Amino acid sequence: MKSGQILLGVLTGFALGAAAGILFAPDKGSEIRNSILRNWQDYTDSLKDQVDALVANAMDIRDEASKDVDKFIEKRKNQYEDLKHEISNKVV
Repeated sequence: MKSGQILLGVLTGFALGAAAGILFAPDKGSEIRNSILRNWQDYTDSLKDQVDALVANAMDIRDEASKDVDKFIEKRKNQYEDLKHEISNKVV
């Protein structure tokens, strides 16, 4: 499942739960609004933490891939230099 679909499902579930909670809540409106605001802040904080972790993971993957590319290039350069040296020795 794509992460966008998961996020959409979570947001839809949150919205439906909030709507049902408001409709059937025995508390006063101001108490409900404060509760919703607290829950929304908790949710956004959690979402921010998850996005930060995702970005950090992506950066780690990028760094590792960059190291692999650098190693590959260095290996190919060494092979090229060895081959060039070998050819120059055979020509002379």
